[in-house]
Amino acid sequence: GPAKPFESYTLRQTATVIKEGQLVKLKQHGIAKSWAKQYFTLKKDALYYAKNKDFTFDYKKISLLHSHIGTAEKHVHRRNCFGVLDPIEQSVHIMACDCEETMSDWVRALLRVKKALQLDPQQGLRQLREGTLPSEQDELAA
Repeated sequence: GPAKPFESYTLRQTATVIKEGQLVKLKQHGIAKSWAKQYFTLKKDALYYAKNKDFTFDYKKISLLHSHIGTAEKHVHRRNCFGVLDPIEQSVHIMACDCEETMSDWVRALLRVKKALQLDPQQGLRQLREGTLPSEQDELAA
């Protein structure tokens, strides 16, 4: 549809999107748990998510630099889930995918971003911003 006037210019104009798509995110309120669809965008050094693709100002950010990323199926007894643990914020984010392939794609993409940031934060950020992060194929060939 037509872009909204304030369509999150901060997110849209800066940095190349590495991966995006809709996932189901676990919401925890005390003991109560519920799952809600959210739209995710992986760019620069973080995973952003919002209720819909328009990414108006109501989006949240999960920083990846110090994060732990991995499957979370045992944690939530649901298939095709992965988690991002942020030890600094002390937060755990758990997302469910429609199939194992989608989950693997997301985990690989997140790990690539994390690796780029840890090897050389300045260069990693620049590559992420410009969309010049080496692909997995390049890394395998190296």
